[in-house]
Amino acid sequence: SDLGRAMLHSSVEGFVDSANHGGGLIFVGLFLAHIPQSRPVGGALLTSPGAFRIGPVPDGMYHLLAAGLPNLGDTLGYLLPNSSNLLVGAGNGPVIVQQGKASGCFNINLRPMALTDPPLLISLPFLLADTLHKGHK
Repeated sequence: SDLGRAMLHSSVEGFVDSANHGGGLIFVGLFLAHIPQSRPVGGALLTSPGAFRIGPVPDGMYHLLAAGLPNLGDTLGYLLPNSSNLLVGAGNGPVIVQQGKASGCFNINLRPMALTDPPLLISLPFLLADTLHKGHK
């Protein structure tokens, strides 16, 4: 159906790569600004580096940001992470979604967090809560 095809195209897809991933969860978020100050438009949760898909996504311009967490034993550790052992990454340029189609495939390379990186930690609880909520539907 046309609707099914439109839904398929309105997703943002890419690949997360990391040489030093510690085995924890990887959050990928799609944000309206390059500094995440609110809930992401969409997100994906990965258990290891690899392909991700976020959708459906409305038309607009977005920024992809990712955070790789160390392997933490408890959920509280994810809600209150320590930025010193966080891996972060951003998409290679803005994501433009027009007429339900994203502008290409996006690769994110995770690396240790630097002082100049945007504060991704603000958004992690949103991503975690949204992902857990979707998983329990």
